Amino acid sequence: MDQGNKWKNNFPCDDGYKYTAPVGSYRANAYGLNDMLGNVWEWTCSAYQKDYEGKEMLCDNSAQRLSMRGGSWINFPSWIRAANRYKDSRTARHGNVGFRLVQVN
Repeated sequence: MDQGNKWKNNFPCDDGYKYTAPVGSYRANAYGLNDMLGNVWEWTCSAYQKDYEGKEMLCDNSAQRLSMRGGSWINFPSWIRAANRYKDSRTARHGNVGFRLVQVN
């Protein structure tokens, strides 16, 4: 990705928030889930594989690089999709990366 042209090629939209939007700011998707895309990259518990072979469906506590999904507020619109994957060290911290909590009743 050419970072030098990032702001020249931005998508003309404004959700009213400078960075991440508050949880539940937008309507849920078809599965009833809110905020799945575009707020922050979401950490997964699985090892990253360059060529996706399904291993990411399992948690791997020994992996050095974990997968992240979804894209964030700082990415081009074309990166904002659930199938988009990225990787980073399990100790990395960034302002555009987070995780999802799930409550099972």
